[in-house]
Amino acid sequence: FKKGFELLRISTVERYRFLDQWREHYPVVLMCPMLHMCQSKYYAYQQRGGESSWARSDRRLLVLIRSLHQERDGILGYRRLCVRLRQDHGESIGIRRVRRFMGSGGLTGVPKKRRAYRKLGVGHRHH
Repeated sequence: FKKGFELLRISTVERYRFLDQWREHYPVVLMCPMLHMCQSKYYAYQQRGGESSWARSDRRLLVLIRSLHQERDGILGYRRLCVRLRQDHGESIGIRRVRRFMGSGGLTGVPKKRRAYRKLGVGHRHH
C-alpha cells in the first residue's frame, strides 16, 4: 500500500481515482486516513459522478477567458479581463480568480506603455 503515499502530492481527484481502483482490495475506511482524505467527501464525489459544479464552472470560465484573451491579441490583463467578463458576459467573478486562471493557463497581458517624462536641467525653471 506504499503506492498511496506517492499520491499525497497530487490532486484530490487523482486520490479519488486511486480509491476507486483499490477499494476492492482495501477498505475505504483504512485508505482515506492514509491519503489524508475524508470518507464523506469521497462518497459525495462518487454520488455526483465525478467533477464538482465548481470544477465545471472553472473549466467553462477558463475557456471563456482564453477566447477573450485571444480576441484582443493577448493584450488584456487580469483586471481588464475581469471587467469584460462582468460587463459583457454577466459573470460574477473576482479579480483574483481571473488572475489564477490566467496564471494556470499561461496567459499574460501586455502592460500599457508609460509616458516618459524628462527631467528639467539646472538652468530651466518650472512654471
